[in-house]
Amino acid sequence: MGEKSAKQYNTRLENMLKYGIYDGETSVTPEIIEKIHQKYVNASGEYQRTIKYYLEYKNGLL
Repeated sequence: MGEKSAKQYNTRLENMLKYGIYDGETSVTPEIIEKIHQKYVNASGEYQRTIKYYLEYKNGLL
């Protein structure tokens, strides 16, 4: 992943944390998806993909 993409994913994750959309859950739940759709356009699923990538990264560190 390029530096620009990594920064975009990080910014998305920080904003979802800030707005209470994602709060450390271990998977992307239907509730998270609903909150994402209420806040963002999310046409290509980039916000749930952000959480998925974060969780994969986090689990790879364990």
